[in-house]
Amino acid sequence: MKQRDLCNGPAKLCKALAIDKAFTGIDMCQSQHLFLERGRTISDDQVATDARIGIANAGEWTEKHLRWLIPHNEHVSKGLRAHDSAR
Repeated sequence: MKQRDLCNGPAKLCKALAIDKAFTGIDMCQSQHLFLERGRTISDDQVATDARIGIANAGEWTEKHLRWLIPHNEHVSKGLRAHDSAR
């Protein structure tokens, strides 16, 4: 796998960070083992939303914009699929 592809999907991200089912149910606000750190700031006009990929059978949720991304970013799976509209 290419390094740029390590974060272009939730399963790949978990694999890259060695997050497995042992972390199920961990509170990321309380855990010392799994946590989020503040990253670089991205302005609202650089962020777009799109429908999730791979959930064709999700009924009314199939086309809802629940995917947040930076359009055309090489680290985003199917980045060119994103709409140009910001949030």
